[in-house]
Amino acid sequence: MKIFIIDDELCIRAALSIYFSIEGHTTITASSVKEAEAIIERETFDAALVDFCIRDRKGTEIVRLIKEKRPDAEIIGMSGTEQGRTFNLAGADAFIRKPFNNKEILELINGK
Repeated sequence: MKIFIIDDELCIRAALSIYFSIEGHTTITASSVKEAEAIIERETFDAALVDFCIRDRKGTEIVRLIKEKRPDAEIIGMSGTEQGRTFNLAGADAFIRKPFNNKEILELINGK
């Protein structure tokens, strides 16, 4: 499975990328909405983890773009605050609140 991780915090992107790689998945990452937009245009992926607060805009903008360009991709919103409803309204399939453990997010992606 190819997983797209969008978060402006390097430690979160790196930790998730390493974890998913260990679990046998391929990852791509973006640290900004602008970078994410470019990747969405040129890459395919099975799932996306999208942070709510990204330095240049809101993660819900990315969710909407993914839904438009990659409608088959599963989208999981992430936030340190309660933003689940906001993500769901934007079209996300699930939401997880930070901090989370990696097993929880893997279970969401695997649909368990």
